[in-house]
Amino acid sequence: MFTSKDRAEEFRTKVIKTSGMSGNVFQVLEKFCFVPEKMVTCGVFCAVIMGSGKVVAWKTCQGFPGKTLTIVKEKATDIQANCAGIVVTCSNGEHILLMANSDGDPRKMVLDKKWVLFKGFSRAQYWVFVKKTTFSKFQVSVIKKHCSVVSAVYNSQIKNVCFSESSIAVFLENGTMESFFLFENATLEPRVHLKNVALVSSTFHNCFAAFLKNGDVETWGEMYIPWEPCNIPKKSQELPLSVWTNENTVIVLYKDERVVVWGMMGVVNSIDFQQLCPGQVSSNLSKVVTTQCAFCFCFKNGAVRSWGNVGYGGGFQSSANDCFADVFSNSRAFAGLTAQGKVVSWGDCTSGGTVVGYNLQLGTVKKLVSTSSCFIALNTAGECFLWGGCYLKTQKLNLQNSEKKVVDILADAAFVMIRLENGKVFTFFTDES
Repeated sequence: MFTSKDRAEEFRTKVIKTSGMSGNVFQVLEKFCFVPEKMVTCGVFCAVIMGSGKVVAWKTCQGFPGKTLTIVKEKATDIQANCAGIVVTCSNGEHILLMANSDGDPRKMVLDKKWVLFKGFSRAQYWVFVKKTTFSKFQVSVIKKHCSVVSAVYNSQIKNVCFSESSIAVFLENGTMESFFLFENATLEPRVHLKNVALVSSTFHNCFAAFLKNGDVETWGEMYIPWEPCNIPKKSQELPLSVWTNENTVIVLYKDERVVVWGMMGVVNSIDFQQLCPGQVSSNLSKVVTTQCAFCFCFKNGAVRSWGNVGYGGGFQSSANDCFADVFSNSRAFAGLTAQGKVVSWGDCTSGGTVVGYNLQLGTVKKLVSTSSCFIALNTAGECFLWGGCYLKTQKLNLQNSEKKVVDILADAAFVMIRLENGKVFTFFTDES
């Protein structure tokens, strides 16, 4: 997996300085055999998956791309990343974990096709896998940074696993739920045990909600009395239609359009969805996008409404003239792409939000992506623009000695990949931290 022969045959790299980007460093990956389709990053590695299913990963060095490249020969169907490392899902059902040991060097871990990966928050520092060990035994394993593993075994099939920053909740098919705190000494410590559970949800900052079959709701976590269930609200008499969460808040929508919100340091509120979007929310809502402390509700008619902390993108309402095709977010701001190719951003100005988003002069944008603190837009003329993070003003991307058009852009938490029409690929970090 780490042979220099593979690297020499597939890639040639060099590092250059670019004009117009205030000293940012680019790595040029030349002679890509296939077009990159997806890119993910963690704090130690970057990886891309090609159209052929081949995965290429490389170690980063002090915030910038390193020169050492790794070829994962197994054909892949997906790649994912969080703060613990990168998981490659192969076509044969295997999972390959690319993580760092205590010295920061790459370490490979292979799980066979019996294991099922549960997706969690991108900022989590662990992975959760589940497999059937015997006829009636099911095992959940938490793989933490540096490849330490902790496990628990159950007599019932595992239906779902909910994540937070340092806790998980295991929900079984028999309606039982157990919540665990992940201690540093690599043990699973059960803290909450519930029965007759129908649905479990969680925020990143260790706030959990269990919806019971009788309509009750049990909540626990750091935003309330740590690990002691409280009852907010009680006796709802029905199960929710939809549940949305971000880092701090839980929003619950019931069939009668009633909405309950809790979180935000324990403050319980409600959202007037009739004011946000008159009519049936459940039938008109297309998707919900989140920042750390705000939600953006995107409706089928192209309208968007945001709720939450204004400094994180809350309090925005689209105009009647704008029809949004899609909305993107980073940690503190939203950016919407209209059907006409115009970009509107709002939220924290240091994360790409603007007071008057309609003043963004980007041309006709055909693709919009985001990192954790900035946005990148590609227009129909093949020009690329960045704003947010360390780019407080919108900047046009100028690649040194290159007059070729940009044909595609990819981005993850702090990393951007740009492909030119001649096949050359540029990669760089947008977040200096």
